[in-house]
Amino acid sequence: MPKGENAHRKAIRRTKRRKNANRRLLGEAIEKTRQEAPDQGPMDPVTALGIVLDRTYSWLVYVQARTEKLPEERFWRKTKTGVRLPNEWIRLERDLRSELTYLSARMLDLDIEDRKAQAAEIVAQIFAPVIGGILKDLQLTKKQRAKVKGIVARHLALVEGGTDPLRGAGD
Repeated sequence: MPKGENAHRKAIRRTKRRKNANRRLLGEAIEKTRQEAPDQGPMDPVTALGIVLDRTYSWLVYVQARTEKLPEERFWRKTKTGVRLPNEWIRLERDLRSELTYLSARMLDLDIEDRKAQAAEIVAQIFAPVIGGILKDLQLTKKQRAKVKGIVARHLALVEGGTDPLRGAGD
């Protein structure tokens, strides 16, 4: 066995041990929390969904901070077969965004009036950095930037239940 291959296998074993240790610690923390948490009795589904939404949003904020700190050379990793995969933090951010979008849609489907405004703010907080980053990368002139607000508002009307700007009101 070549010397480099042996070192590679040792590195893989170290990584697996570290991941297993992290999983064990997480499992212990969850179990300890479960044991120490006071019994809240039957919980209103609206309250439960709100707690899950808030928790998912706070996880997303944390993961976004970690993703922003990633050096560019760690954005992708190669598997043994040569397939390029995004970094775990990037995949987790994508999954949390999907989950948050699903939960927000579920809250709106349940027609939870007192949470609609908060859900809309969370969705806006998700899209605002994305749109801001796109506009920054485009390096628009002042004249073009002045038009952006109206264009974005018109196209985001779908999110608020408006009409499709490409089809018009009558289609």
